[in-house]
Amino acid sequence: MGRLIRTVTVVLALALLAVGWWYRVSRPVDASDVPAGANYVPVNTVVVDIEDDYTVKRRYAGEIVPLRTSDLGFEREGYLRSVLVREGSTVEKNQEIATLDTRRLEERLREISAAEREAKAVLDELIAGPRSQSLRAAVEAVNGLTAQLNYARSTRERKEDLFEKGVGTVDDLELSRSRERQFTAELAAAKERLDELNEGSRRERIRAQTARVEQLAAKKSLLKIELDDSVLRAPYAGRIATRFLHEGTVIQMGQAVVRLLEDGTLTARIGVPLDAAATLLKQSGIEVYAGGQAYRGTVASRLPELSETTRTATVVVDLQDAANLIAGQVAHLDVVQRVEETGCWLPTGALVRGTRGLWACLGVSETKPLDGTSGVSRTIGLLQKHDVEILHADESQVFVRGTLSQGDRVVGDGTHRVVPGQWVELLELSEG
Repeated sequence: MGRLIRTVTVVLALALLAVGWWYRVSRPVDASDVPAGANYVPVNTVVVDIEDDYTVKRRYAGEIVPLRTSDLGFEREGYLRSVLVREGSTVEKNQEIATLDTRRLEERLREISAAEREAKAVLDELIAGPRSQSLRAAVEAVNGLTAQLNYARSTRERKEDLFEKGVGTVDDLELSRSRERQFTAELAAAKERLDELNEGSRRERIRAQTARVEQLAAKKSLLKIELDDSVLRAPYAGRIATRFLHEGTVIQMGQAVVRLLEDGTLTARIGVPLDAAATLLKQSGIEVYAGGQAYRGTVASRLPELSETTRTATVVVDLQDAANLIAGQVAHLDVVQRVEETGCWLPTGALVRGTRGLWACLGVSETKPLDGTSGVSRTIGLLQKHDVEILHADESQVFVRGTLSQGDRVVGDGTHRVVPGQWVELLELSEG
C-alpha cells in the first residue's frame, strides 16, 4: 500500500510540472513579462518569403548505347567456310566479315550459263531466218519431185492403155498408180517446206524462244545474288561485340554470326517521367553525366511506349564528343522541374519536432528594442511555434507550407538551445 501511494505521488508531481510548463509555453506573453537585465540567447533569423512555386532537381539513370546494333547473319543456309574477324575488331563499311562455301552454286551457275548460250543461239537463228543454201536445196527438191511425179503419171497412163488392150496386168497398173500418189504427196510436202523457208520463222516461235532466254537469264541472276549473299559484309563502320559461330558450322538462314556495334556515334537512353520527357524535347541542349564527366547532347526522340518495369518514358539523347565512352555504361540526367505549390524556403536547421510526428519551426511573434550595457541597440523577440508541412527538401534547405506569413522571422539555426515562449536576442537578419 505504501509503495502504491509513493507511485501516485510521483505521477501527480510530474503531471503538475508538465501542466506548469505547458501553461508557461502556450500562454500569450506580454512585453511586460520580459525580465529586466536578463541575458538573452542570441539566435540567427531568416525572413520568410512566400513563393507560389519551387523547382526540384531530380537525377534519372539510363544506359549508354550505340546508335545502331546489328546481329549479322546470312540470307541463306550453308557451310560456314571462314570468319574473318574476332571480338573487338574494328571493321569498315562493306568489309568482309564471313563467307559460306559456294562450290555447288558455282557449278549450277556454269550449267545455267551454258543453257543460256544455247537458247540465245537458237533465237539468233530464228531471227536471222533460213540460209540461201537451204532455199536452193528446197527449190531443187521441189523440181526433182515434180519431174518424178510427171514420170510416174506418164507411166501410169501407159499401164492403163496396155491394160485396156489386154496386154498389161493388174499388179503393174496398181504399182504405177501407187508411185504417182507417193510422188504427189512428197511434192506437196516439199512445196510447204519451201513456202515456210520463204516466209521465214514464225513470230510465235521467236517469242517463245525469247522467253526461254529471259528465263535462263533470271535464273543466272538469282544464282549471282546467292553467290553475293555468301559473303557477309559490314553494313556500317563499327566494332565486333560478339562472335557467335566459328568455321565449319552448318548454319541456318538468318542465324547470327556476329554482333556489330556502330562505332563513334553513341546515345544515352534514360527513363524519365512523362511530363519531364515533354519538357526535355523542347530544350536545344542538355548535359548527360557518365564516368564522372558531363557530356553535351540533344534529345533526339522519345520512345512511343512506357517502360513496363519503371513506367517511365525513355528519351534518346545523341551525345557529342563521347569517344571515350563505351556501350553499357551507366548514364545520369538531371531534370529541373517546376512545382506549383505555395510555401517558403527555410534552412534545414530551422525545423523542430512538432506534435504527432509533424514538423514545426520557431517564429518571432513579437520584437522589442533593448539597450545594451555598451550603449549598442539590441533587438529581442518572443518565440512562437508554427506547424509546417515539408513539401520538398534538399541538402541545406526545405520548402514548407504552414501558418507562416510573408515577412515573418524564423529562427534559422540553434533551435535546440531555445523553446517557444522564450525571449531571445535577434542577431543580424538574413533573407531565407
